[in-house]
Amino acid sequence: MMTENYSPTYAYGQSKLANMLYALELDRKLKASDRQVTSYACHPGYSDTSLQSTGPTGFWKGMYKVTNALMAQPAAKGAIPTVLCAAGTEAVPGAYYGPTGMGESRGPVSDALVSEKALNEADA
Repeated sequence: MMTENYSPTYAYGQSKLANMLYALELDRKLKASDRQVTSYACHPGYSDTSLQSTGPTGFWKGMYKVTNALMAQPAAKGAIPTVLCAAGTEAVPGAYYGPTGMGESRGPVSDALVSEKALNEADA
C-alpha cells in the first residue's frame, strides 16, 4: 500500500505488474479448466498519448512534452500489440507482446520481456 510517500510513477509500475500477474494467472487457470478461452498480455511501448500530458505535473510534464516529440511512437502504432492479441491468429495464449526496439519502447511487435516479478505464481 502506498499510504505514505506516494509516487505516481511507482504506482503506475505496480499497476502494470498487477496486469501481468493477472494475465498470466488467468491463462494458467483457463488452460487447467480445459476451456476454449485464452488470455494474452501486451503493452504499447512508449506511445504518444494524453497519459503523459494529463498525469504528470511540473518538471515531468515539460520533460514528457520533449521526450514524446523525440522518442515516442504514434498512438496508432502503440495499439498494434493489442490488435495482435485481440485478432491475430499468430498470437500464442499466455504470451506477452509489445514493441521490440529501443528498450521495448517502439518498433516492430513481437515477444516482450517478462519480468521475474511477473512470473511469481504465489503473488498471482
